[in-house]
Amino acid sequence: MSDIQETHIHPRIKHILFVDIKTVSQSDSYHTLPQNLQKFWDKRFAYRRDEDLNIEEHYFQQASLQAEFGKIVTIGVGYFYLDEHKETALRVKAFAGADEKGLLEDFKALIDTKFTDNLVMCAHNGKEFDYPYLCRRMVIHGVELPLTLNLLHKKPWEIPHLDTLEMWKFGDRKHKTSLSLLATLMDIPEVENRLEGQDINKVYHETQDMKQITQGCMRDIEILAKLFLKLNQIPINLENRVYKID
Repeated sequence: MSDIQETHIHPRIKHILFVDIKTVSQSDSYHTLPQNLQKFWDKRFAYRRDEDLNIEEHYFQQASLQAEFGKIVTIGVGYFYLDEHKETALRVKAFAGADEKGLLEDFKALIDTKFTDNLVMCAHNGKEFDYPYLCRRMVIHGVELPLTLNLLHKKPWEIPHLDTLEMWKFGDRKHKTSLSLLATLMDIPEVENRLEGQDINKVYHETQDMKQITQGCMRDIEILAKLFLKLNQIPINLENRVYKID
């Protein structure tokens, strides 16, 4: 990190940027989805696994998870640094709003101006969701990929970024565990009442409560960072040392 002197910070956490994105469907319903995209959703609906869902329910539950039909409304980031007491602390910030291209540009600017080339990102299920989703939405909007996220043509083992889900798998390729469950197992208290999946879609499209989504995203960054410390058995206590930037 180019603007922070971290000579005494733990070497295993020195260059990590924790990342979490919150996504929603591009339209508030299947019926308001542009017709040129509806026909593609129709094909996906034809191969649905849950026979109990109609096409409207299927769209509302699943579209936010797919970069072709969803969009990013919040990008949360966090990193470790030494506070004024020379103690390891966590700084958390979130970019949020309806202007997705603007969010992506702000995120890229942060990476390009504040961090060095050896930056490593960390997310939960990031290799299957957060990293490719960010890349796809950047390409769609014509936003140049930051060097650290330019994963095109890279083999899986060439991607330097970290994934707490992958850590928890311990080599098991099939096992998947949610951030909420892992946080509960690790006694990380912030997990209660987390917004997940279609709950975020509902809040965004029905109540437009961006504050709730943004605060939830920053809380997830805190959970993610604490989970990383637990999984790597790094004895750092962040109590009263998490600083959230508006």
